Amino acid sequence: MKQYFEQASAQWVRYSDYEWKKDGKGILYLTPAADAKPIMYDPLADDENPLRICWNCAKVYVAKRKDRDFCGASCRKQFDARKQDDTH
Repeated sequence: MKQYFEQASAQWVRYSDYEWKKDGKGILYLTPAADAKPIMYDPLADDENPLRICWNCAKVYVAKRKDRDFCGASCRKQFDARKQDDTH
């Protein structure tokens, strides 16, 4: 997973507190609270962070378990099939 971001130079930020805000059309948005503090972090090194990058399609997804490496069963199957083809 780290191979996708080895050359990345952007910093990731999360906030200490969030709140829901509704716009004029009634659409809800999750935004940092007015008194929230920004916190720099590395999502690939943070074990408590549920965000992962799928090894097959490189999409960011929320992992329900720490040992998940794929966003879904179809990506897992595609990855395994490609890996099998590479070995023959």
